[in-house]
Amino acid sequence: MTTILFTLAISGTVRGDELVLNNGDRITGEILEESDSGVTVRTGYMGEVEIDSSAIKSMKRSGARPAEEEAPAGKPAARWKREISAGYNAARGNTDTDEFSGSVLVNRKIEHEDEMTAAGDIYYSAVDGKPDAQKWSAMGRYAYSFGRTRKWYQFYRFDSDHDKFAEIDIRYTPSTGVGYWFYDLETLGLFAEIGIGWQHTEYNTAKKDDDAAIIRPRIFLENKILDKLTFTNDLVLYQELEDMDSYRLQYKGSLTAPLYKGVSVRLSVVDEYNASPPPSTEKNDIRITSSLVGSF
Repeated sequence: MTTILFTLAISGTVRGDELVLNNGDRITGEILEESDSGVTVRTGYMGEVEIDSSAIKSMKRSGARPAEEEAPAGKPAARWKREISAGYNAARGNTDTDEFSGSVLVNRKIEHEDEMTAAGDIYYSAVDGKPDAQKWSAMGRYAYSFGRTRKWYQFYRFDSDHDKFAEIDIRYTPSTGVGYWFYDLETLGLFAEIGIGWQHTEYNTAKKDDDAAIIRPRIFLENKILDKLTFTNDLVLYQELEDMDSYRLQYKGSLTAPLYKGVSVRLSVVDEYNASPPPSTEKNDIRITSSLVGSF
């Protein structure tokens, strides 16, 4: 086995990814897949080879960021996801309509260790020059794993949002709770969580500011098909504890398809339901947007 690995190390030059084994051997090639059981590498001499994780001392990817270059055995490298998206739709004729949407996402995750996320989005639309929607939201989240399987996690999250035409000048929602990863794979991610928090709302009318304790369950599903299409579904409930008739239900779904390296096109659906909206607004607010997404 050692002789084979040594041969792979000196002749596998498919790509500059490198594995250093516990016995000192080095394997150079292209890392195709990482899992708890091992790493699959494409080499120039033996094709695809799977190396048991217990035999790996460290990994180094070509072009990796400094924090990702060396990953000691038993502690995977940090995985980064950075996205910025923007979309603009316009219609001209009897009625002039303009619609703009934008978002940013930064996520850093160390599998079975912890995860940090920062995200924000903005949405604006106008008809004949008069705004009829003006929203923005921002979120920060930190979670860390615990338990024998490391599938359980505890999270801390802070949300803020603004909705001019729902009379919300600013709303803050800090929350904390626990969750469980049912699947945490490159092609499939599924988790559910539940938390408790506090909701503080300031209105842009004479209405008095409002505070309420809430319970916040969430379920998230992301599925990648044929390494091309990515489906994302995120469903969150904000339920006030003192008034069971006062709650908000938020669904965000998207379909993302790559155009070329680092650039994708995305179709998104956002459905926000408020059981107790202001008198001048509807309970259900649905938005469908298309945008270009840059990943870096």
